[in-house]
Order: sequence, then structure tokens, then C-alpha cells
Amino acid sequence: MAQENLRMKGGPTRAPVTEGRPEGRAEARPEGRAENRTADRTEDRTEDRAARPTGDLACEGARGGGRAEGRGRRAVLLGAGALALTAVTAGGWWRLYRHRPAHDGGVLSVQEAHRQARAGDVLLVDIRTAGEWRRTGVPEGAVPLDMRRADFTEALAALVNGETGRPIALICARGVRSARVSKRLIEAGFANVLDVPEGMFGSAAGPGWLNSRLPVTGWRG
Repeated sequence: MAQENLRMKGGPTRAPVTEGRPEGRAEARPEGRAENRTADRTEDRTEDRAARPTGDLACEGARGGGRAEGRGRRAVLLGAGALALTAVTAGGWWRLYRHRPAHDGGVLSVQEAHRQARAGDVLLVDIRTAGEWRRTGVPEGAVPLDMRRADFTEALAALVNGETGRPIALICARGVRSARVSKRLIEAGFANVLDVPEGMFGSAAGPGWLNSRLPVTGWRG
């Protein structure tokens, strides 16, 4: 009623208060901040996406380098192990090949073996191969009998007429095979087996038959 009376009297009136400016301010600031936040988040995500492949590639590169380095080390170790194993195996094989087994039989020098064979006091047997007999000849007074024969023991027993107690002397190239066969014959029941460890070419036991210039008999087989 008071306002109506004032209007009727022609008094001053106040302009209605508009809410446009506050609304504009209220709406503008949140929208700007929201857009800024959205833009910041978008930029952050873009940067993260752009940075991730680089980091992943760097990690993969580092892993690949580590794997390659590890494979290289393993290859080196395996190579060194193979070389060491080859050296040990080869050396072991050679030592085994050159090993003269111990036996309970006696030993003779080449001079004594030659003297007793000529006198008939011992049966001297050259147990080498036919090719070796052909190249060097057979010791004078010796009987050639290849140790590789399947019936070697039986053939030797036939040479002594079954008298396994008769003195038998064995000679080979350097005393290795004669030691092995001596051991085998003793185990087979031969009671008087003698080894000539110098052999034809000499060994640690002495110069050997040929270097001692003892006589040989040619063999043509």
C-alpha cells in the first residue's frame, strides 16, 4: 500500500534490481575455471601419453641391452667351459692311453730279453700289429702274435704247449700295451709273465730295442 501511495503521489521510484550481473559473474567464473581445469587435464594427459612410449621404449631398450649383455656373458662362459672341458678331456684321454697299469709280473731290459730269447730261456712275444712288424721288423728270437686277435690267449697257450708256468716275455712299441697284456695274462692264469717296458722305440724305462741297435728279423707277412 505504501508503494502504491508513492506511485500515485508521483514520488521517485527505484529501478528494479536486476540479477543479470551476479548471474553473469557467477556463471562466467565457474565456466572459465572448468574450461581451464579441463584444458590442464587434457594437456597433462597428452603429455603423459607422449611421455609413456618414450619411457617404455627406454625401459625396453635397457632390458634388451641387459638381456644381450647377459647372453653375451653366458656365451663367453659356455665357450670357456667348452674349451676347458676339451682340454681336460683331451689330456685325460692321452694320459689314459699312455698309462701303464701295474701288474705282478717281472720286467726285463731289452738286452736281457734278447739274451734269454736266444738262449731259449724265455718265449719272447712281439704283440704289436702286422703293419708295425712290417715297418720295423721283429726282434730277433721273438714270435709275432697280434694282441688284437680274439683267440690271443688260446694262441699263446698253444705256443707254450699249455705250460702256463713257462716264462713269457712281452714286447710292444713303448711298453704300454705289453703292461696291459701282462696284467690280462696273469689274471688268466699264466704264472711267469715278464714285461719289456722299453719296447721297440724306448720309454722312461730305457732307450728301447731299436735305439740299442739290437738285431731284428724282417717280416713280410
